[in-house]
Amino acid sequence: RSAGDEWLFEGPATYIPKIEEAIIEEICATVLRPNTGLLLRARSACKNRMGTYREAGEEWLHVGQGAYLPGVEEEIVRTVEAQILTPSRAISVEAVRGFVDVFGTRRAAGQQWLVTAAMTEAYLLGPHEKFIRDVHLTVLGPSQFCVVVDPWRDGRHLLGQRELRRGRTQFFLSPGERLEAGISDVFVLEADEALLLTATEGFVDVDPNGNKVHRCPGDRWMIYGPQEYVPSVHLTVVERRNSIALDKNEGIYVRDMKSGTVRSVMGETYMLAPDEELWEKPLPPLVLEKLQALPRDNKVRAVAPRDPTRVVTYNVPHNCV
Repeated sequence: RSAGDEWLFEGPATYIPKIEEAIIEEICATVLRPNTGLLLRARSACKNRMGTYREAGEEWLHVGQGAYLPGVEEEIVRTVEAQILTPSRAISVEAVRGFVDVFGTRRAAGQQWLVTAAMTEAYLLGPHEKFIRDVHLTVLGPSQFCVVVDPWRDGRHLLGQRELRRGRTQFFLSPGERLEAGISDVFVLEADEALLLTATEGFVDVDPNGNKVHRCPGDRWMIYGPQEYVPSVHLTVVERRNSIALDKNEGIYVRDMKSGTVRSVMGETYMLAPDEELWEKPLPPLVLEKLQALPRDNKVRAVAPRDPTRVVTYNVPHNCV
């Protein structure tokens, strides 16, 4: 032995001190339970107890069960508890430096990935890994859909793109993915309902007859019920419309958004076209006062407020001109 050398005297045995030696400390073995590990660090260049060469300052994870007594050139950094994974829980992990993980995949510094129960039931984070967050299972029912922003496809991260996913399905959101507007229900349209749609980008659509239709950005069209409808990622649902039922003495003002012309529709059930909207007819205050005036009899105590999109009507009492 040279001056300054350090070594372990391991039991079971009886140690008799010598005048050339000094006891630095007593070291007790660490007992590892299932799903636990030890994060170790090399105090200097050496071979660990498993026979692997380690550089000074290098850290590694020791996995196993039972008692572990660190070597004289090893120190225990901390005990690592395993992350328990279930079919509905995964974890997002990030590499703090380049390395090869326990599954044999090379990871670059800053890369993030998912560890799921399909890969392992319990996962011990190594010295080159950092826990990011829990990821819970996203479940879509048969009448639900969602839009995933920045999806992963075929091992590539498609930044700036969106992907439509419809149930019934379940999945974990990969690192970098997010839901645009959460989970939405499929639009269920009745016979008197329709959806007004507008294209946000050019794409090829299919009409109800199965024909291909090229949609340009800004195009407006409608989908009529009865049917179920899931909007594409290339369009936006502007509004949900209902047919307007009109009696023979009722009507509405309809404005063409392209030409600006206004016309009245009376005595029929009418659904606004994609380029039409209800028009509000302004009235002078005096005319509005006369229309909303109470009748002379006291049977009616209140008059409903005027709908400016309805055709102006005036109820003439009997035997009056």
